[in-house]
Amino acid sequence: MANLYDEISLSYWEKHKKKIGLSKSYSCFHDGYVYGDEMQYKSIEFVHKQNGNEEVIKGINDGPKWAYFKLVEKACSLSSKTLSNFINNQAEKFRIYTEQQVATFTSQQRNSTRIKDDSCIITVNNIDYYVANNLKVCEYFNSASKNIDSTNLNQWYIRIYFDSDVIKSMNDRDELEIVADVEATVFVLNVQKKLFVGDTNSKSAVASNNTIVNVDYAKLNIEKKMIGDLGEAIVLNYEKQRLTTEGCPSLAEKIEHSALEKGDGLGYDIISYLSDGKPLYIEVKTTKQNKPADFYLSKKEKAVADQMFKENKKYKIYRVYNLNLHTGKGDLVIYEAPFDDNQYNLEPENWLVRIK
Repeated sequence: MANLYDEISLSYWEKHKKKIGLSKSYSCFHDGYVYGDEMQYKSIEFVHKQNGNEEVIKGINDGPKWAYFKLVEKACSLSSKTLSNFINNQAEKFRIYTEQQVATFTSQQRNSTRIKDDSCIITVNNIDYYVANNLKVCEYFNSASKNIDSTNLNQWYIRIYFDSDVIKSMNDRDELEIVADVEATVFVLNVQKKLFVGDTNSKSAVASNNTIVNVDYAKLNIEKKMIGDLGEAIVLNYEKQRLTTEGCPSLAEKIEHSALEKGDGLGYDIISYLSDGKPLYIEVKTTKQNKPADFYLSKKEKAVADQMFKENKKYKIYRVYNLNLHTGKGDLVIYEAPFDDNQYNLEPENWLVRIK
């Protein structure tokens, strides 16, 4: 039978979502199947159920983002708290914006939010809002589950249609094969900390030490995963273990994987902590090449690093190199701000061309 569908409540999604492999987006297992960004589906709708009544929320065009626009409009109209959650969400990709805010957007903000025209306008209480929509399939579900008032969340459902049997649509996604358990087997990092201006120690690399970081390689399909995502997972675990070893387990629990929770483009990937409780902002750069290999620092990363240095905040680049995907061994060097021509050779690689 064609056009079968499965239905998942947003409250179920919020409780059961998890990362698949090293993806920066969440996925969810339901009735033995995994619903992720790579799933094969015919269409996606949202459904609102209340007092025995059902309202199907469809988009004006195909694709989940159009249904998501209508979902946000309906949910915000039903709850002032939901409206406030969308307006004030920490992640700009999960927000809605007023016309006045959008009018002041830079070209970078328009690109990062995908707010470029009037196609993403919704109307709530006779006020127009623009909906950020630079999202993967499952991030639409995640945004809805994070922003809709928790007291109303169990009224909302995701309805996913398939061209054929659900099992056939999902048979290439097996939970045991693709779920990364970063608390399992051993990853060894040879740590070298390079110290820079403002530090009384030598600028040369100090003696290295072996640090054990746990990553389950048995469950990772390494060849299909991005090296950068793997590096972030490794550093995240390294920082948790470092703080625990330093007697700060409560700080270890507070570490934030910002690239996952708030999206790319912040200028850093992880917020960890120093042993005194001050935040440590970490940008992760990972390579299978050796230590001298060049790496790219974006304009945003450079600006954030410079600003934090001025404000006496700790910003570091964790460079994971010599990464061996088969043995789980690699090296780590930590670079500290400022990132300027006094310490590094900074070379422009790209230019923005504006047509006259």
